[in-house]
Amino acid sequence: MSRIEGVIFDCDGVLFESRQANLAYYNRIFVEFDYPPVAAEQSQKAHLCHTASSPVVLAELMSEDDLRPALNYAATLDYREFIPYMQPEPNLEEVLEQLSTQYPLAVATNRGTSIEPILSHFRLENISPQW
Repeated sequence: MSRIEGVIFDCDGVLFESRQANLAYYNRIFVEFDYPPVAAEQSQKAHLCHTASSPVVLAELMSEDDLRPALNYAATLDYREFIPYMQPEPNLEEVLEQLSTQYPLAVATNRGTSIEPILSHFRLENISPQW
């Protein structure tokens, strides 16, 4: 059996519960373009907002005419304002601290530039130098 050389985490659904943050982000866009916000109880739409990329979400839930302007507007939003809606998974800090004494840790995510502010907000950026 191979020796473990490091541990790689995803952000959404592994390190953090981010459904509320993602809904708040997309709802900001929807309201800006006079669409009704998506409620958590609208399970199919809410799931789409949590799992798909912005172009897919907006193409699915907005008119074709609004898609490009909505994507442009989305590019102006600062995701840091939605970070407080995120919730660390239970015992996250303790688990990461314990693992970091034995393994390099890393995050693989499609979040782009928002991962560093997220880790900083939750004071996780210094647990492992590989972050």
